[in-house]
Amino acid sequence: MPYLNKSILLGYLTADPELRCTTGGTPFCNFTIAQNFRTPEGEEGRAEFYECTVWRGWAEIFVRAAQKGTLVLVEGRLRQDQWDDPETGKKRSRLKVQAQLVVAIPRNPDLRDPKEEKIEEQITL
Repeated sequence: MPYLNKSILLGYLTADPELRCTTGGTPFCNFTIAQNFRTPEGEEGRAEFYECTVWRGWAEIFVRAAQKGTLVLVEGRLRQDQWDDPETGKKRSRLKVQAQLVVAIPRNPDLRDPKEEKIEEQITL
């Protein structure tokens, strides 16, 4: 049976990305992006957070190009991590985005929307 697993997200980095390496020396970077949503009435709504991982050369480029608050485009696939919780003994899981492409979108102060200022304040943790 054919399947499709594709995610495209646009959001703000919640922290500075940090380059790490596996024990085998493969570089990777875990990061989280946030999206704020408004109610249909335009009122402040909920925020959603997405955990992402990028590997190898993309990780090395990404950590140099992005910092906390940077608008980021992420394209990749969903991956489900599963483990046994040592405290409760129950099975746990979470979805993460395995990024295949990450793009830090630079801010252009000449094109800034006045509403964007308020949104950026909400995302900054």
